[in-house]
Amino acid sequence: MKPAAGPESNDTARLPQIQIGRPEQVHISEPILATGSVFAHKTTNTVPLVGGLIEEIRVNFGDRVDQGAPSFGCDKQSSTSR
Repeated sequence: MKPAAGPESNDTARLPQIQIGRPEQVHISEPILATGSVFAHKTTNTVPLVGGLIEEIRVNFGDRVDQGAPSFGCDKQSSTSR
């Protein structure tokens, strides 16, 4: 008489092989190429309140600036009041 087959004997033969690996971080996105135009929603002209040589620019293109906030620094010796 043969010994009774346990649940492992038939099931083990049917299981797929599993490989265990280390996770790695990869970049999987692909670039999207498109053409178009970008326009500002609102623009404003900047007008100085004094004349003189600009020594310092305190804002960059695209920065949001509050009304009355200084955008430039002038040379105090060459500035004249308007």
